[in-house]
Amino acid sequence: MASIRARVGTLGATVVIALLAGPAVPAAAGSSNLQTLINQDRASNGGLAPLAWSDCLAAVAQQNAQRIAAQGFLSHTDGPELGLACGTGATQAGENIAYISSGIDDNQVNTMYMNSPGHRANILGPYNYVATAWVIAPNGWAFNAEEFLNAPSLPAWPPAVSGSFYFAEGFTGGGFSESVSALMPNQNGLGMVDYYTPVGHMGTIPMALTAGQVSVEDVLPDVGADQQLSTKVSLPGKGVVERIIHFNNGTWYGSSDVVGVPQPALEWDFAEGSTLAQFSEYLTLQNPNATPVTATLNYVTDVVGVHPTKTLVLPATSRTTIPVFMGDTATTASCNPASNCGVGRSFAGVSVQVLATSPIVAERPFYVNGFSFGSGTIRGGHDAFGANAAASQWTFAEGTTLPGFNEYLTLQNPGLIAANVSLRYMDTSGTVTTRSLTVGAQSRSTVEVFNPALGVGPGVAGVSVQVTASQPIVAERPIYMVYNFGSGVVASAHDVVGATSLGTLYGFATASTLAGDNDYLTVLNPNVAAAHLTITYYTPGGAIARAVTVSANSRHTVGIFNGAEGAGPGIANLGVVVSSDQPVLVEKPTYSANPSTYGATDTVGFASSGF
Repeated sequence: MASIRARVGTLGATVVIALLAGPAVPAAAGSSNLQTLINQDRASNGGLAPLAWSDCLAAVAQQNAQRIAAQGFLSHTDGPELGLACGTGATQAGENIAYISSGIDDNQVNTMYMNSPGHRANILGPYNYVATAWVIAPNGWAFNAEEFLNAPSLPAWPPAVSGSFYFAEGFTGGGFSESVSALMPNQNGLGMVDYYTPVGHMGTIPMALTAGQVSVEDVLPDVGADQQLSTKVSLPGKGVVERIIHFNNGTWYGSSDVVGVPQPALEWDFAEGSTLAQFSEYLTLQNPNATPVTATLNYVTDVVGVHPTKTLVLPATSRTTIPVFMGDTATTASCNPASNCGVGRSFAGVSVQVLATSPIVAERPFYVNGFSFGSGTIRGGHDAFGANAAASQWTFAEGTTLPGFNEYLTLQNPGLIAANVSLRYMDTSGTVTTRSLTVGAQSRSTVEVFNPALGVGPGVAGVSVQVTASQPIVAERPIYMVYNFGSGVVASAHDVVGATSLGTLYGFATASTLAGDNDYLTVLNPNVAAAHLTITYYTPGGAIARAVTVSANSRHTVGIFNGAEGAGPGIANLGVVVSSDQPVLVEKPTYSANPSTYGATDTVGFASSGF
């Protein structure tokens, strides 16, 4: 059994490339038997010039072959578009794909291609570069991809990497839509996107980046449907990357958005969590290493003395998912992620520390199963990376106790000594409110910010908080809301782990001011002097700079959709850079009533030394 499909792609408006000409680059250090057969066919059909090998195209071919092998059938997605990114001044790209049920057979697949007009046209087409790849599916079928490119020259592959951003969570199942957005404010270049699934590394693809423009990579065409995945995005220059997930699967309806973390770590701490029936909590663990890694999960529950420890092995270059609501309270030396690495149901409060023998990345997706906090039913969710260690101070810029919002602080004390905690709230008027509490040893406490006992009480439009403790703790701030921002009710949630330091330069890779989208920047200035900010919005039409002053000991809110301090309405795919003359903290909460992007998200900006 065998089957083939062909596609040709030309330069279009949706493809971003650098329009630079140059001499052809000699073939890279790669080749295949199929390349030889292709060049023989070209020579015997009018003496066409041979096609040189491209290592970048080889990465696209490998990714494509892995995708179709994983899904078990042939389909074209964005192969030619990815191929265009492999060439400087590229003008045309094409793709052939096929499978053979009896296994790899270069001669058979090449004959199949040459006997099919569309595939033959690619082999004999106006190209000067080629790459091919085979992948064997679990059933023994061999899946083949051939990628063709016309370009004056090739940039280096793999490109030099200035920095990387990691994301442990990701899913392309029914009702989920995932993308990654990247911004390099001052440099063109070629980035790389790596995907990791439960069965291993799914390949590397190129990502074209233009200075001052947001580049968006749709994950589904790259990996196929129903994939649990983690992602690594590597940039050739200073920039920032975010991952956006929208979900509407019949049970959950909302969005999440996070700026990636710049490196894996040995420790990830989460203060927030619950396994009551109203919630579905998960841990997603990314092991980007070439060897297996042992991970230890140290849980702290709200039941005195219930602190189980679970241990598991994460396969090399993989993604592992742990349903925290599945399992039991027994300490387990070798748990099964699918069944007993969690603590089971019925715990109102669950915190967890993830320790690894080699650096990994950990996130905690959390979904609300149709629960009302008093203002209406919520079926959204939130997502956050863990902290890399407990600390004595945590800072949050976003917060509100307006009607319809339920803001909390979750404080975990992993130590053996009780922690005396001070909460310093700062609102938009400059009012400072101080509260204090004790968090017992190896315990978790929840603060209701809307309650005046330990919070600021109801009706405060904008409030930030600094958490200071006598012993190292971990702090998160989940917010649940049912609120109409003027374009429709948003019933959802978002959450961040606090920041342990302030900064003077922050970046975000995605924002929108389209109708129905309500994106904000919330800025905390905890200093005794006013902070003078320059906010630069990178739009498809160019950069827009705004000057903003944030008073001492106060919180300031910027509506990105507002023309005075924001970029103005009607703009999609915005990037944002915030610079300040005083150390501040900047978050980006968003609220969308649009069906395709519905929900609430929040993320702390990427604190950079320069863009």
